[in-house]
Amino acid sequence: MTNLRRLRIDQVSKKVALPRSTIYEKIKAGTFPAQYKDGSSSFWFEHELDAWLIKVHDLHLEPVTENEEETA
Repeated sequence: MTNLRRLRIDQVSKKVALPRSTIYEKIKAGTFPAQYKDGSSSFWFEHELDAWLIKVHDLHLEPVTENEEETA
């Protein structure tokens, strides 16, 4: 199920470890998910940021098997 949690800019900045100014520069460049508007406030969906983080860090996430847990 998709996480529809809404994050404000301060939460986004903390989650992706980027300052607000860099986030807005990346949005303008088309390299960061754009925010949504709800009246006068802006927000991002957390699942879109999670997908961006995975893409940027080229993460290939696979479930850990029981055998891998024992050897770790």
